[in-house]
Amino acid sequence: MWSGIPAFYLGVPWPKGNKTSTPQATIVIQVVIEGRKDSKADVDVERGPDYHAAATAFPLDAAGLESFYTKDVFVCQPDGRPLYCSTCCQYKTDRAHHCREVDRCVRKMDHFCPWVGGVVSETSLKFFIQFVFYTTIFCAFALIVCAIFTAELKREMGTANVHWAVGIGLSGLFGLFTFGMTLSSVQLAMYNVTTIENLNRRSVVWTLAIRVPQHLLAKLTPNSQWAPTFRTITYPLPPMPPNPEAMPGTGHQQLIPPPGEQHVFAILQTLPGENPFDLGSPLKNLQQVMGYSLLDWILPLKHSPCADHSSMESAFAMGPVVSRLKQEAGLEARLDETSAAEQLPSYKRKRRRKRRQPEV
Repeated sequence: MWSGIPAFYLGVPWPKGNKTSTPQATIVIQVVIEGRKDSKADVDVERGPDYHAAATAFPLDAAGLESFYTKDVFVCQPDGRPLYCSTCCQYKTDRAHHCREVDRCVRKMDHFCPWVGGVVSETSLKFFIQFVFYTTIFCAFALIVCAIFTAELKREMGTANVHWAVGIGLSGLFGLFTFGMTLSSVQLAMYNVTTIENLNRRSVVWTLAIRVPQHLLAKLTPNSQWAPTFRTITYPLPPMPPNPEAMPGTGHQQLIPPPGEQHVFAILQTLPGENPFDLGSPLKNLQQVMGYSLLDWILPLKHSPCADHSSMESAFAMGPVVSRLKQEAGLEARLDETSAAEQLPSYKRKRRRKRRQPEV
């Protein structure tokens, strides 16, 4: 329990000179070392005393990757593995960032706000937007009321109340601050990006692992005429043997799962500035944070829809960018001319029919 405490805090005088073999110095060093041995890891104040980062750390093999390769799409590194946090010693989920204030990775972290006393992330961004919005309305109301009473008092009495003048200044200051936070938060929500992701929004390149459909796995063989333009990774990853020299050459093949249990993913990259989480509509992006009904937008009762990760497609909803990547890689059929023509307005289809009629 005395881990990291300097010697002078322990009430033991520090020896003078360069002699460190005195009994007093030996006692200090022994107490500090024993304290470090008995010390426990820092407790996460949000997850409770039973949570420790080391207890949930993932090794570098396939252990702990089931929550990733059971999805159809997830964010990965260039080699196909999920993003890894060297501080938490575990794989990071999509759009997760490590927060130094709470010393753990947070899903869809936006920022750490001391005004609300915690991390603003996927589970609290909606409530944060509602908080700054209602605070803006309250400050505007207080500003108007104080200004009216101050003007009436000065007109009738010829003097102004100092307290009301201070109220005008404070309500105006906090009103402008919360109004700017409201506009900024809503704008980022309409782009479906966080404050951290917005720092390099125009230049970031996302690397995605997209599942190869089952009917295309036969084309990935060396004898196939189909030449894919992407790299692949197969899950579960074969576990690393503790001593490769001690194992026979054929024994390692038994660790590879059968083809029916393998999950093959294509490693694809977006263009710079593309956002795979942009649903293509500002309203749809905003609904991922605020909800689908008017009551969800007004009342702070339900969590954001983006906090629900039960979908087997991906942890977060994907937009047209992912569909385009699938079509370019040949993982998804492109829209043919017939289906594209059906989506055109009726007057355009009539014009095409008139042009196709042969002249008499």
